Amino acid sequence: MKMQVVFEQNPSDCESAEYIKNQAEWQRSTLTSFAAELLDRGRIEHSDARKLENGHWSLWVRREGQEPVNHICYLAREDHVSTTPANRPQPENHRRRLVILNSDLHAVSIGRADEYSDIEAYAQHMDKITRDLFLTAIEAIQNGRASVDYTVNSDSTVSIHINRPDVAYGVHLHASAKWITEG
Repeated sequence: MKMQVVFEQNPSDCESAEYIKNQAEWQRSTLTSFAAELLDRGRIEHSDARKLENGHWSLWVRREGQEPVNHICYLAREDHVSTTPANRPQPENHRRRLVILNSDLHAVSIGRADEYSDIEAYAQHMDKITRDLFLTAIEAIQNGRASVDYTVNSDSTVSIHINRPDVAYGVHLHASAKWITEG
């Protein structure tokens, strides 16, 4: 069974060679090295690589003078990957969606609240300024762009921490998000 490294990319996942060639030149050699190690050894032993759940890997590419950039990849069997019209592979019948985790664990445990909230449903209760900052952070997470507004945790959850005392009356928002697979 032949394996390949696939990078998560919005709107569909992308085979490593195609994905890497579309990244900034300063990131390519590091990403190529990470992908080769994952393909050859099934793991990556580097301080900027962290194993997440479901066999996914969080890869940070760093360069002095540049913002660090996070990339997420995983190993997939070639026969479980189909090609989209844009010739980007993605796992068949699976779609990943970012959701907000409900912070009221007691209400979830007794069945009075859902475990997850849809991003749009969560954002609709915010004022326009907070919603715009929140949705900008969500877009950065979904596209793997580095931002001071979020952190990827070792358990693959994402901590959203927007602290902007300089904006309007001050915006302070803390939430947790998680990628879920549907389909």
